[in-house]
Amino acid sequence: MQDLVLRIRDFAGTVLRGVDYRLRCEGASLSNKLPLDFRQNVFLVFKEALTNIARHAQATVAETRIEEAAGAWRISILHNGRGFDPSAVTSGNGLKNLRARARLMGAELDLRSQPGQGVTLVFTVPRP
Repeated sequence: MQDLVLRIRDFAGTVLRGVDYRLRCEGASLSNKLPLDFRQNVFLVFKEALTNIARHAQATVAETRIEEAAGAWRISILHNGRGFDPSAVTSGNGLKNLRARARLMGAELDLRSQPGQGVTLVFTVPRP
């Protein structure tokens, strides 16, 4: 888990230049060993979400929270950027990729946003 958190922090520092970014781990044991495919899929969720923030959000503040509780990992990614209507049809693949990865991992994906109100993305995946 610690390696995954370090990769996320490094990637965020590279892609979110000019954004006040915070990474918080709450109740998550960083010494947990995680299977390679789980780490890869979780990192790709972060990569997609953080890239979307950098490209589209015009955010000044972004935060990631990683929590472990009740046999699951809850990963929240939020920002104060411009937001959007999640029910609107888009031509991009970002949200499609996030939803597909959630299905692949047996995870739940909750996306909350409104134009001008930022975005909160909550990804809840059973602990491997």
